[in-house]
Amino acid sequence: MKEALISCAHTNTCNASGRASRSEFWWFALCCLICTPILAFITVIPLFGIFMCVMMSLPLMWMLLLAFIRRLHDLNKSALHLLIMLAPLGLLIQFTKNHIVSPASVDYVSTPIYVLAAAAHLYMLYLAVKPGIAGPNRYGPDPLAVAATARAAAAARDSEHGAAPAAPSAATPATPATPAAQAHAEHPDMSAASAEGNSSNAAPAAASSLDKA
Repeated sequence: MKEALISCAHTNTCNASGRASRSEFWWFALCCLICTPILAFITVIPLFGIFMCVMMSLPLMWMLLLAFIRRLHDLNKSALHLLIMLAPLGLLIQFTKNHIVSPASVDYVSTPIYVLAAAAHLYMLYLAVKPGIAGPNRYGPDPLAVAATARAAAAARDSEHGAAPAAPSAATPATPATPAAQAHAEHPDMSAASAEGNSSNAAPAAASSLDKA
């Protein structure tokens, strides 16, 4: 959700090129839906509330429109598909003389146009939930592949930082060496000779003990 908000409300605020995945579009649409009752509540304030509602609604509608255009690009379709929704509205205005919601407009001419408008909106909803084209198309690379590559690179960086060996702590005291170890480190030859002498002396002692037995 955070990535969708950054992409739609910051990175691509005035950008209709490129592609938008389903998750990016629908997360941002959910945010706009959450903001709708808040904007409706602001309108209870006279004048100032209506002004703030309009000033906040227009940018949201603009960014949602651009996100939907990029969603069409993800399906390898142009923004001209938006005319599918606008065409029934234009026909309705033309045939009913702007009486869109009045009961008099629901006649043998306007009723099929209402049905056509509903079908057009359902088709656009289908396009919004349809999976995008796998791989690059004429509008750019696959956003899911780009996101997966970015996540893999971030995971690789984190693993490299985590696998680095820890530096020895300066506060850890060194283990003091015993006198014998210090003597062996200073005079290794003398230590070896003394060890051989001890072994040669141990042999006659063992022999004499056997004779006494």
